[in-house]
Amino acid sequence: MLVYDDPDIIQVTRLSLRNFAFSGGTLEILEANSAAQAIEILHEHDDIAVFIVDVVMETAHAGLDLVEYIRNTMRNQISRIIISTGQPGLAPERYVIDNFDIDNYLTKTELTSQNLYAKLRLAIKGYRDLNQLQKNRNGLRRILSQVPKIYHFARKSESLFFKAVLDQVTFFCLPDSNKDRVNTVIASVKGNNAKIEYATGSFLELNQDSANIISLLRKHQNKKYQNAVPIDLSSKKILIPLNIFDETVAFVYIEHNCQIMQAERALLEVFLNQCSSILESVRLYNNLDKAYQQSINTLAQIAEFKDKDTAEHINRIFGYTEKIATEMGQGPEMAYKWAQAARLHDIGKMGIPDTILLKPGKLTEEEFDIMRQHTTIGASILGEMYDMDLAQDIALSHHEHWDGSGYPEGKIADQTSLPARIVGIADVFDALVNIRCYKSAWSIEEAIQYIKAKSGSQFDPAVTDAFLKLYDEGVIEKLIVKNKA
Repeated sequence: MLVYDDPDIIQVTRLSLRNFAFSGGTLEILEANSAAQAIEILHEHDDIAVFIVDVVMETAHAGLDLVEYIRNTMRNQISRIIISTGQPGLAPERYVIDNFDIDNYLTKTELTSQNLYAKLRLAIKGYRDLNQLQKNRNGLRRILSQVPKIYHFARKSESLFFKAVLDQVTFFCLPDSNKDRVNTVIASVKGNNAKIEYATGSFLELNQDSANIISLLRKHQNKKYQNAVPIDLSSKKILIPLNIFDETVAFVYIEHNCQIMQAERALLEVFLNQCSSILESVRLYNNLDKAYQQSINTLAQIAEFKDKDTAEHINRIFGYTEKIATEMGQGPEMAYKWAQAARLHDIGKMGIPDTILLKPGKLTEEEFDIMRQHTTIGASILGEMYDMDLAQDIALSHHEHWDGSGYPEGKIADQTSLPARIVGIADVFDALVNIRCYKSAWSIEEAIQYIKAKSGSQFDPAVTDAFLKLYDEGVIEKLIVKNKA
């Protein structure tokens, strides 16, 4: 933008710059005859690379006021500004350079074609470099903001993970208005086979179930993809692997009809390296979670061999615990986790002699002392296993009472964890309404009256309220019918 109140100077400057070119591009020159007119044009163009501004226009300092407006009001720190004046006495060079954020200072006597060419080229180069730095900063900011979101998607499913990754790759490659100029695909790799997980552009037409993208790529170029660096298959094709250790587990393939700068390539590498780490972490977590679930299932099966009643009781306790936990505000994942751990609450009964465990009739005080030991035995068994802290706590404390009269430690109130307090009420209710070798089944109404009577002494009042609310809504009876079926 040329900002002069003298049309002749604008015309001469235009003529001097008529053959100017930079990085294959030519100049688009905007004109303003006053600072006020320049401000109007500014609000229509946010991509002006360089301003050449006269100081004295509608006022003796209009040009300097315009500089302040650009830098402070519009907060534009990227556009380059060259001050040009025919009255250096009104705007001394040192004063202007020291007090205003400009890039160069030219008196009109220095405004030769050669001088103008050199100053303008340096200014445009500075604008390009600052623009690139801003893009890099925005790209890094986006990586930092998007990585947690991608981790969240990965925890839900790998399909959502791959879609989120490719959406971000497309964003890094091109601005929103040019998405049709890039075709991308992300594929997971197992051995020598690959499966398309998500695609954009023309790749949407590929058969995602049967297409082997590795074979497709080898038709273009006989390139390896084992190294975790981008590979240029051609000037308009890029392959970027996602590696876990030295194994390629996925890759992104990009076909583009535009220039992708090296800085964007570098950001893509950083981003996809982070995505590889996310995928590795989630897979490790899922493997550990699978091992945890298998451990619980195995121990539950062992309990089933010991006592058929115990096996059915375990399944019912799972249902009660999950519903009560949800009613008390726990999310679905946490409620399920508590319910899974609750399945092992009586695992310590494996250490109780059958003569006591299966005895018809009332236990003697000595036998009951032995029976009480199933809590500490269960805690001891689970304490030797990985990631069984919750199940261990439930096994140890599900017979504690709100008033401290329970066992094995006589904990009072919320000294016992909430999961253990939930299992405590579920365990008693289920024992009451089902036949045991030592008792007949109570009616549901009788059991409910017992639960109400023991609220505040044996049971946590808040857990009792949640349980009774579920009962009033018919949830408890549905669980009983479902498990008997």
